[in-house]
Amino acid sequence: MSKNVALLFIAVLTVASLVMVKAAPASAQSVPEVTLKFEAHPYDVPTTYGIDPFTGKNITIEEGYHVRNESIVFTIKNQPITNLFYNIRYKGHFGDGWTELYSWMQYGPESPNNSPGNLIPQSNSGYTVITIPAVYPFVNGAAIDFQVQAYSWVYVDVWIADHPMAPPPINEIGHYEQHLALDKTSGWSPAQTMTFPLILPNVTLLSPQEGEFNTSDVPLNFVVDQPVSQFIYSLDGQENVTIAGNTTLTGLPNGYHNVTLYVMDEAGNTGASETLFFEVEVPKPFPTMTVAILAILGIFSCVGIVLYLRRKIKT
Repeated sequence: MSKNVALLFIAVLTVASLVMVKAAPASAQSVPEVTLKFEAHPYDVPTTYGIDPFTGKNITIEEGYHVRNESIVFTIKNQPITNLFYNIRYKGHFGDGWTELYSWMQYGPESPNNSPGNLIPQSNSGYTVITIPAVYPFVNGAAIDFQVQAYSWVYVDVWIADHPMAPPPINEIGHYEQHLALDKTSGWSPAQTMTFPLILPNVTLLSPQEGEFNTSDVPLNFVVDQPVSQFIYSLDGQENVTIAGNTTLTGLPNGYHNVTLYVMDEAGNTGASETLFFEVEVPKPFPTMTVAILAILGIFSCVGIVLYLRRKIKT
């Protein structure tokens, strides 16, 4: 009898353990592997002009300005877990207080939205790329520490009372709904420090300006607002070309072209000009050889006519 009881007890434990394993949701067990990169794609908004409707004079409608357009790119190696979302936090390198950008307490199931829709989901590719704008306080030489954390979520059945304010047994009438619930969170990735440049080099293209050129050699002239170590331009999306300074784009075929100039300062920070579009339309050369031949034929024709008339007169 005691042997049968022991066997029954072992069987119950085995079944219970199997049920627990089956019921255990997936979890974010690994600390995210993250690489950081600083990107800048500055551009200039040109000044807009117009005509004063009362005087007919040219007026400035809005002054042009420069946009730094800087961002921080997080590249996270994906994990073999479904329903995985990411959080990012930062702090000043010399401080202690962290600020979370996508906290599950604010955007997760416990929030009023009851959905992680505002969180950053893991992509279906090998890596998830998250880009955040480099605005205050990520500017002006600031040293910032960044970390990334992963959340895993599961669907759970939640009982919803149809009449929650009614007395029993009416408030026991209801239905089940599926809701997302937080499963587990990973540890934070190792802190990575990024130091932001004070001012990225700003380059302005003076030539070519948008318009049409009747020559295949177009000057590439520009100004930079600080000392730089390298100048590079890209013509029509082709390979980058390193130059020493102002130069000339030679041998351009007829048609539309575009050029972008990049400059790099001593610290390796890169700035870019706006992309300028222009057209080259070189007139076809005048057919001088044909004209010369026609001229010679014309002379011979005239001589022939004169000789013919002389014979006529003599006869």
